Amino acid sequence: QQIFQDGVYHADPHPGNFICMDDGRVGLIDFGSVGKFTPEMMDDLILLLHHLVRRDFRSIARQVLKIGRPGRDVDSRSLALELLDSLDQYYGQSVSEIHFGGLFQSIFGIALRYGIVMPPQYVLLGRTLVTLEGVVRTLAPQIELLSQVQPHIEKVIRARWSPERILREVEDQAAEFIQSART
Repeated sequence: QQIFQDGVYHADPHPGNFICMDDGRVGLIDFGSVGKFTPEMMDDLILLLHHLVRRDFRSIARQVLKIGRPGRDVDSRSLALELLDSLDQYYGQSVSEIHFGGLFQSIFGIALRYGIVMPPQYVLLGRTLVTLEGVVRTLAPQIELLSQVQPHIEKVIRARWSPERILREVEDQAAEFIQSART
């Protein structure tokens, strides 16, 4: 929810920053490191994860190109094939088997080889998820994380691209266009 809906998340989720509440909820402390995403960045991240969960490597490649800043022409088909070779190994594994550091290093490493610079917000998120991975490994190593995340991503996708939201964005853009035309 912090990342996909609020756009602001705790970026240092090590075990010392969690508190088990008396009612069973988990609390967070020490917000010295906070990550922030704009609504557009949240949309981009949601689509990236949606494509990752569905193993749609061509769409993953397109999304990496959209999120990052390519410094040169990139063959999206080659990028998709390299992502397939690198990421396919993570499917069907439990958290105890997946090394998220390796997963993100794979994505960022491939992007770097193709001359794609990833925005710092995504790099911070990668670091945050690597830290969170250690906590999840300790508490529930049997969880297969991608299958756990998929229903939440699909719910957020439906809300993000609902007719009401699209209409609101069209109205906002029309008002912006009218103001630009007046100017």
